[in-house]
Amino acid sequence: MSRKALFLDLACNALLPWLGYEFLQRHYGFSDFRALLWVTVIPVFYGLFILLQQRRASLVAGLSLFSLALSLVSAMLSHYVRMLQIRESFCTALFGSLFLFSVLVGKPLIWLMMREQAGDGPQRQRLELLMNNLHGRRFINQLCCGVGALMVGEFFLKWWMVNHLPIATVLWLGPLVLKVLAVLLMVVAYLSARRLRRTLAAGGIEYIRQPSSS
Repeated sequence: MSRKALFLDLACNALLPWLGYEFLQRHYGFSDFRALLWVTVIPVFYGLFILLQQRRASLVAGLSLFSLALSLVSAMLSHYVRMLQIRESFCTALFGSLFLFSVLVGKPLIWLMMREQAGDGPQRQRLELLMNNLHGRRFINQLCCGVGALMVGEFFLKWWMVNHLPIATVLWLGPLVLKVLAVLLMVVAYLSARRLRRTLAAGGIEYIRQPSSS
């Protein structure tokens, strides 16, 4: 994600909902529920905009569309403030459970996504070979479990925040904490990938190297 995309993501998912909530309550006297319901529109439409930008069907797009639909339905049907606050985290926990379950059935979801993004060509072949290698499969499984654990853990962290922190604080702090945890996971994944390359190189395996341009 570029710096511009990161700032836009934080603005639409954290800053604008927080400012909107404070504005509606202070200037229009909205209740907690009404203010939350209105500011929910911002991250939902931002997610829909990002989805439409992709302009192609994919597994990631399908999961994102399902998350948006579930978020909209829960926002319209729920009249409980805490449930409205944690609506997106239910989707996150569901997807995290899918990531963890996919490892158990031997089809890591993160590998399926990577293979889909790679398309047909040398990169897809390298991913297939990586999955067939003991060390490579272990790395992919660990990465998939890390992503799944992060998603499920975010749900329980958000649940704690909703029950112990003011609504306005949860609006800006929740997305920020998730981004920080995601960055930490990316750092760990990067270091693990470097260690994997060294392990495979020591065994004389070269198929994960980038192809040289001729």
